[in-house]
Amino acid sequence: MHQTFEFCRHRIIKYADDTTLLVAQYGSIDIVQEYNNVRSCSTQNKLFINTDKAKEIIFHRPAARNICIPPSLFGIKSVKQTTLLATDVADTLSIVAYIERLLMEVNQRLYFLSLHDIMTKITIALNLTVARNNWPF
Repeated sequence: MHQTFEFCRHRIIKYADDTTLLVAQYGSIDIVQEYNNVRSCSTQNKLFINTDKAKEIIFHRPAARNICIPPSLFGIKSVKQTTLLATDVADTLSIVAYIERLLMEVNQRLYFLSLHDIMTKITIALNLTVARNNWPF
């Protein structure tokens, strides 16, 4: 979501990203009402909610058997896993996906460090070869 203002001859752009809406299963306000509140607040502030990128995740116990999942909000895609504040979150609140992503990033960095080490050794060997060939005997 973003908004543009002209203020003191400077252009100000208000931008909201990754808006998170949490609604309890049992409460005085249901998710449709709360979502409508967010939409009306956005409209009043001239901000746009991109429903193409919006996701809905319903948290539940890992071993839950008879889960009654309501229909998705206004055509918003329902997912079992998403990223909130740079953390992978699953609908069962499992941290497995987050740990797997961290391990993948560590492996990538270690691989690039090993490539850097190999390239450094090759560069040194080439420099020594050039120096040896150009050394006056």
